[in-house]
Amino acid sequence: QFMYNTSTVDRSFKHTSGCTVNQWDGMDQNGVAGYPWVTTIDCPEGSSYETKGIAAEGHLRFYLRQGSLSANGKTMDLMGDAYWMNENSYVELLIGSGSFVYIVGSEFSLKNDTNTTHRLSSFAADATERYYFGYD
Repeated sequence: QFMYNTSTVDRSFKHTSGCTVNQWDGMDQNGVAGYPWVTTIDCPEGSSYETKGIAAEGHLRFYLRQGSLSANGKTMDLMGDAYWMNENSYVELLIGSGSFVYIVGSEFSLKNDTNTTHRLSSFAADATERYYFGYD
């Protein structure tokens, strides 16, 4: 069993936004043949984290612990809200001030690409899904 804590973190740095990014390298994005990659982004009050691009390394799951998370214009603000994206799908991500987000699955490394039409499904299904506990 692998423990994600400060003694096992592979990379930890303060982003230019003021948010702290911790990254643990994994073995299997699905968590079946080994533990998945995990990234945490912790933004103190007054700092926020923005990025956009293609999930080129594999699928990603974003879990909100506190604060707010916006993915492709869909804002989530309840603990446990989640956003899932398939490999090669596009996201515009904003982690708000005073927020903490877990990112689980593949390595969190978005390819800088402006093409938002990447699809993986042979049925043209959505490449992302929001699991929102609030009301629209």
